[in-house]
Amino acid sequence: MTRIMYRPTRAGMVGLLALVGLLMAPASAFAAHSIGHTGSPGTWALTDRAAEPGAKCSYAGGGTAGSVYLTGIKLLHDPVVWGIHSGLRSVGYQPIIQQWKSGAWVNVHKGTLVTSPASLTHPATLPAERTPLPPVSNPSQFRLVLKLIWYRADASVEATRRVVVDSYARLTGGVGSSCKGRIVTV
Repeated sequence: MTRIMYRPTRAGMVGLLALVGLLMAPASAFAAHSIGHTGSPGTWALTDRAAEPGAKCSYAGGGTAGSVYLTGIKLLHDPVVWGIHSGLRSVGYQPIIQQWKSGAWVNVHKGTLVTSPASLTHPATLPAERTPLPPVSNPSQFRLVLKLIWYRADASVEATRRVVVDSYARLTGGVGSSCKGRIVTV
């Protein structure tokens, strides 16, 4: 009787370990994520997962044909931002609502800038804000992006990071990956 034994290659083992790591990763690994930066931004944290969505779609009812219209997106948890220097300097965030148009996300509204001092050892917990929109009657998708900002001592911008919120509590229950512009409730 001949026994055939297979020995995994190094590349096969690395791939297998990467897959196991991906499958065992917490749900938050698939949550809010960075889509770009300028300069050398610092560390940040934001709760955003299916069990605790990072944002909520705000709607108003009573529209034509039983439609409910998107009126804004509310950040549900306070972002935490660490400074990039040992001394206190301002950090902040500005919410940006984007709309899916012609195969790309486009900025359609900027919210209020929120700032506070922070350092490498003393993070700033910035209050969550609701970013309003005029009632949106089209059925396209909308999402929330946070522009995180780190300032120099002279108040000029030293670094930025754009973070996309991935989980949205929806009017109809459940959690979605974006907000719908209009929901027909007939």
